[in-house]
Amino acid sequence: GSVFGIHEMVALDFVDEDEDSKADRGFTSWLRDEDVALLEEDEERNAKQAKRNNRIRGLLKGRRDEKAPEGSPEALGEVETKIFDSSAKKKEQENNKLPPWFVARDEPRAVSLRLHEELLDFCAFVRPTAAENTARNAWVSAIEGAAKSLWEKAEVHIFGSYSTGLNLPCADVDLAITGVEGLRATTAMKQLSETLLGRGELSKVEIVQSAKVPVMKIKQRSTGLMADIVVNRGDGLDTSRFTREQMEVFPALSPLVLFLKFFLTQRGLQETFTGGMGSYLLVCVVLSFLQLHPSSRNPQKLAVTTLGNLLLDFFRYYGQEFRYATAGISVQGRGSIFDRKSRGWTATTRSGQPTLCMESPIEPTVDIGARVFKIGVVRAAFNHAYHVLAGLMLLQEPPTGSLLCPHLLRRDHDVVARRYHLLKEQPAPLLGPVGRPDTDDEDEEGTAKRQKIAGGELEFVDALAELGAQLADAGGDGEGGSATEEEDEGTAQEQADEVGAEDPMADVVDFLAAARAVGLEDGQLDEGEDEAAPAADGTVEISMAGEDEEDLEA
Repeated sequence: GSVFGIHEMVALDFVDEDEDSKADRGFTSWLRDEDVALLEEDEERNAKQAKRNNRIRGLLKGRRDEKAPEGSPEALGEVETKIFDSSAKKKEQENNKLPPWFVARDEPRAVSLRLHEELLDFCAFVRPTAAENTARNAWVSAIEGAAKSLWEKAEVHIFGSYSTGLNLPCADVDLAITGVEGLRATTAMKQLSETLLGRGELSKVEIVQSAKVPVMKIKQRSTGLMADIVVNRGDGLDTSRFTREQMEVFPALSPLVLFLKFFLTQRGLQETFTGGMGSYLLVCVVLSFLQLHPSSRNPQKLAVTTLGNLLLDFFRYYGQEFRYATAGISVQGRGSIFDRKSRGWTATTRSGQPTLCMESPIEPTVDIGARVFKIGVVRAAFNHAYHVLAGLMLLQEPPTGSLLCPHLLRRDHDVVARRYHLLKEQPAPLLGPVGRPDTDDEDEEGTAKRQKIAGGELEFVDALAELGAQLADAGGDGEGGSATEEEDEGTAQEQADEVGAEDPMADVVDFLAAARAVGLEDGQLDEGEDEAAPAADGTVEISMAGEDEEDLEA
């Protein structure tokens, strides 16, 4: 009874007090005096901090409202402004980082399907527009008109990636001029370039006579489009026809090749003369993969195989599984793998690494993959891409942005950044005195006559040759510094391959060595002919992603 009486008295005492007093009295009645003092200090400190925060917020708001003068350094408050950006502004910033071909979709969610859709979007982005096709066709017509004005029976044929639709926006136009009679290829190229220069069509001309197949590279002045021209050669027409036929059989060939061409281009591995994988060889490599893939032999697997699955399997096959040392590739018929050693195709790089062995579908006796001396770099790039895609496939929640960029491609590359700014007028060519042969009478074997050199130029070459001899003697042990010239050349090339870049003085040294070899140090240059430059099948099945990997049988 006494307990209830005490509570009733306490309740009566608090009836007339306001709510704040009740709270304070009820809370502080259970604290010690020293604890009450600390509480009052905290309340005072919190009040001061609240005033300071309000003042800072006001300053920041005023700073954001003020327009910073142009050219001034970044204002201090801008760092804080980023914290209070709205969700719409953040989304806009994220979209600016996406590649231009990316299309946001809510569905599908599966990584392989999203990769399939993005590969198609990428192909649509790199394919030429109607204006670009019109400009290229006009460029071809201008060259054809100049050729027919010189040779009545001349015919101009388009071949290469432009004729098959597998060209990147920056690709040149490959043309073959046939029906040119009585002239050597290089002489015909010189006459054609002079005609186009006279019509104001060109801003740049380069004739590569030292190549196995002489080619003329020209750039149009009005658009900047490039063209590679060969004369009286029909090889490219056959390869283009073969490619178009295979594209009809394998629809996945086109998008895979377009993506892989750009993939190699961004890594500097797209040119054959620099040791990379050229366009035609890449087509054959992808074609062989599709021929041997399980989806090409099983309609049920084909129905559920996406471009994302094929790209992942491609990178794994050529990045990890393919036996470069023993296997050769043939794309004849349904495709097969053969023992490369049985055909004597044992080409290796200077470091001893086996090259890619690929039988030419047009000339089966030719190995078109032997010149890819950077096959180790190409293989490493494929292996890295496989690990990147495999990691994305394993994610429970895939990224909402692009799957290709920045994991496999860069959006700041010129081909992407300047995609719609490729057609630009070029400056006029710098025309000057050019060495011309004394006569256009040339034999059919294609041997070139050396041009005469003026006396002043000959003295300059003599000085360069003497300087080269001094550098060679200083760099080695006299003339006996190495066993053979071939060994010296091989050592220099191996060193260049090891550092991954060409020596900037390599061309100068090669020129000086060639000058000494033909007797320039004696002031002689005789006209003469140059020597021509030397120029058991099985099947294998590729394992698909998610299946057990089996050894390849060759």
